[in-house]
Amino acid sequence: MGHISSHTRRHTQGRSPLFAGSVGEALHGSHISSDTRGHTLGRSPMFAGSVGEALHRSHISSHTRGHTLGRSPMFAGSAGEALHSCHFSSHTRGHTLGRSPLFAGSVGEVLPGSQFSSHTRGHTQGRNPMFAGSVGKALSVSHQFSSHTRGHTLGRSPMFAGSVGEALPGSQFSSHTRGHTQGRSPMFVGSAGEVLPLRRFSSHTRGHTLGRSPMFAGSAGEALHTSQISTDTRGHTLGRSPLFAASAGEAFHGRHISSNTRGHTPGRSPMFAGSAGEALHGSQISSHTRGHTQGRNPMFARSAGEALHGSQISSHTRGHTQGRSPMFAGSVGEAFHGRHTSSNTRGHTLGRSPMFAGTVGEALQSSHVSSHTRGHTLGRNPMFARSVGEALHRSHISSDTREHTLGRSHMFAWSAGVALQTRQVSSDTRGHTLERSPMFARSAGEVLHRSQFSSHTRGHTPGRSPLFAGSAGEALHRSHISSYTIGHTQGRMPGL
Repeated sequence: MGHISSHTRRHTQGRSPLFAGSVGEALHGSHISSDTRGHTLGRSPMFAGSVGEALHRSHISSHTRGHTLGRSPMFAGSAGEALHSCHFSSHTRGHTLGRSPLFAGSVGEVLPGSQFSSHTRGHTQGRNPMFAGSVGKALSVSHQFSSHTRGHTLGRSPMFAGSVGEALPGSQFSSHTRGHTQGRSPMFVGSAGEVLPLRRFSSHTRGHTLGRSPMFAGSAGEALHTSQISTDTRGHTLGRSPLFAASAGEAFHGRHISSNTRGHTPGRSPMFAGSAGEALHGSQISSHTRGHTQGRNPMFARSAGEALHGSQISSHTRGHTQGRSPMFAGSVGEAFHGRHTSSNTRGHTLGRSPMFAGTVGEALQSSHVSSHTRGHTLGRNPMFARSVGEALHRSHISSDTREHTLGRSHMFAWSAGVALQTRQVSSDTRGHTLERSPMFARSAGEVLHRSQFSSHTRGHTPGRSPLFAGSAGEALHRSHISSYTIGHTQGRMPGL
């Protein structure tokens, strides 16, 4: 019977509060007062009615009328396994001028009749709506989208997801959408599932996506042997760089990407994914790409799979990624025992902060990241992922980092795995995350009994509010978060 005072009225001018009603396994009577009226000028509140396994009568008043000028509210009716009669009023008319609303009709395993009114016309001038037709396991046929939506999403481009599930044989998209997405580019997802042998994309889309670049996903699944993407797309993606995914699956032995693409992506940098699968022994990417990615930095993914013993990345890249910081992924797989990342990169990533991923796998005992990086990431803060796997017993992060991440706040991922009993995060971080708030993830796993957070963090996150995740798992008996956070989150409010 979790409740949140509907009369908060914090007047969060920057970002909107995230109202999480209750989270657990047995949430039958969780309600949130629809009359919050927080007047969230910047971001819209995300009303999560209830989340769990038995959510039969969760309802949210469609008459919220929060007047979320900046961001649109994400109305999540209910999420669980038995969601048969969840419906949303298509006539919400929140007038979300800044961001578009994300209409999630229903999410679960049994969603046979979920439909959306194509005539929503929310007039989302800032961001475009993401129309999710249906999500579940039983999505075989008859899910289609009207290609004539014409939402005129001036800010962001619509992401048209036709259908997502296990059996999607006939999903197709009209290549003639022409949504005129001036801000962001559309992400054309042809189909996603297990049996996708012959999916192809028209290389002649020419959407002229001035803001963001299109993400061309050729095909995704288990049997993808002849998936290819024309390297001569020439989308002229001035804002964002295209994500060239050559092929993804289990049997990809000879996939290559031309290192001489020279897309000259001024906004975002291209993510060169050499190959992804189980047998990737000789996958290499020329470190001399020099794409001159002034806006965003390139993410150099050398190889990803199970047998990656000699994968290394030259720490002397010096791409001078002024916009975004490079994500140095040393190696990813199961046998990563002695991987190291040079802590002395000093890329001076003014825009985004580097995400130093030391190692990722099952046997990560001695993975360490130098806490003295001092990258001075003015734009975005570094996400320090110490180690992720099953055997994470002595993972520590220096609480005295003090990166002074003026743009974005750093996400402290303490540890994630199965055996996380005594993880702690220093509440005195004082990162002074002016723009974004730090997301303090205490621990995530199966055995989380006494996870607690210091309620007196006082991060002074004017831009974004900290997302306090007390604990997440199966056995959460005494997880508490003090309501006296006093984060002074002028932009976003903390999700209690």
